Amino acid sequence: MQKVNIHDPVGQSTYCHQYEPLLIGRDWYDLIAWNLDADGCCNHCGAACPGVFQGMPGTWGRRRQMVMVAPTAVRMPA
Repeated sequence: MQKVNIHDPVGQSTYCHQYEPLLIGRDWYDLIAWNLDADGCCNHCGAACPGVFQGMPGTWGRRRQMVMVAPTAVRMPA
């Protein structure tokens, strides 16, 4: 189970199901470790990790973006 909105790098990360080393380290939206080869296998033991993976991780991460919210009228029940 993946935890959200909780700072828990251990619980948010993905581990090898066969050998148990860290495969994909996550800290919120940041990837802090990537231990998969180009075929999506564990770099430590070679076990295939279920999923679809690119050869290298993307460059996404924490990004703050301005969001404009239009004011709306609030209707109160009569």
